[in-house]
Amino acid sequence: MNTTKKCPACQKEVDAKATKCPYCQSDMRNWIRKHPIGSLILVLLVVPFFVSQIIAEPTPEQTPAQQIAGVKYQSARILAKSYIEKVPLKSPSTAKYNPPTTKVDPTNPNLFEVSSYIDSQNGFGAMIRTYWSMKLEYIGGEDNQESVETDANWKVVEFIFDGEKIK
Repeated sequence: MNTTKKCPACQKEVDAKATKCPYCQSDMRNWIRKHPIGSLILVLLVVPFFVSQIIAEPTPEQTPAQQIAGVKYQSARILAKSYIEKVPLKSPSTAKYNPPTTKVDPTNPNLFEVSSYIDSQNGFGAMIRTYWSMKLEYIGGEDNQESVETDANWKVVEFIFDGEKIK
């Protein structure tokens, strides 16, 4: 086992355990020992990345049926929001539409229930919250993206706005 090592600055032999060269006073510690905080930050940033890469499972490819189901889900949300935006409000410029929740009927994958609420001013200027829900059914014949995104292939089964059944 070596008992000496060379100083990187002056190239003189010094004790292997030395952290500072006795001749030129050069710091002989490695980068990790010279920068403990930087080393800690580096470990905290790099280790989680590699761990996530090791334990991450590859995402499976979606089948065409799954892709169409996703397009139907998004189309139902978009159609419901466009329908809601046509509802007469006392002060439509103050309306804040909140993201809806969407549920798919487990017995009928073409039936969607979309619901949310709108915050807007009433006739007196007070902010009120109005809840709404809508059931939409995809009635189109073909299961392709163009068909699903066509409004004519959807039917509003039920529409409830502010507790009142509109349709």
